[in-house]
Amino acid sequence: MSEITGKLHFYLAAGLYLVYGLVLALWWTSRYIRVSNEPLRTGLRLVAAALTAMVLMGSLREILTVMRWADGSVPASLIAGAKLLLDPAIPLFVAGILYPAATTRWMTGRLWAHRRRMYRRLTPLWTALHEAFPEDSLHRTPTGGWRDALRVRGIHRRYYRRAIECRDGLVRISPYLAELEAPTESSAALPPGRAAVHLRQALAAYAAGAPVPGRAIAVALPGGNDLDDDVRQLVALSDALRTYQEGTGCTP
Repeated sequence: MSEITGKLHFYLAAGLYLVYGLVLALWWTSRYIRVSNEPLRTGLRLVAAALTAMVLMGSLREILTVMRWADGSVPASLIAGAKLLLDPAIPLFVAGILYPAATTRWMTGRLWAHRRRMYRRLTPLWTALHEAFPEDSLHRTPTGGWRDALRVRGIHRRYYRRAIECRDGLVRISPYLAELEAPTESSAALPPGRAAVHLRQALAAYAAGAPVPGRAIAVALPGGNDLDDDVRQLVALSDALRTYQEGTGCTP
């Protein structure tokens, strides 16, 4: 009898300590849910739900241990209930741990694909300006070549560089574009369609050594202060330039 009682005390103590650890983990998880942002908050909620089920399962096991010691018979419904709590708890806990990382990777992948697409759409505008102003290129030092192209961060660096080079080129060609537009008191930017039509002539005037005119005009002016908004305006001009080139069958 004393041996059975000793085993009972051991199982009860081990089970209670496990429940205590799970309750403590649940308490800390619940605290961090309130101060976390997405997607970490959703992951912590999944973990909290799994820990709740584990606490209930651990408590139920303690009850089953006492019942077995008392009379040796345990209702099948209680065993089924403990299994019902444990079966979804473990995969739910794993899902909660993996969810923030998986969501972050998904968002990073979407941003990478978006910037790669915008980078390619800037090609017509960049090509035209780069041929006129090759000295403005920010790519002055050799890089890893194909290794740089395969790295995830490589597209972000090329995206920023191409946007900056396009903007620098437009600043330099802006006075020549202004000469092709009637003077106006409005400070509105030159629409992409008209800018695309005039860009070829403006680049030709610059290549011919024409003097820099005394006034400039805003081109592809962004509506906000962030670089992505600036890139959207540059892409609109680049798309208009591509359409113009395809329609006339010429290149700047």
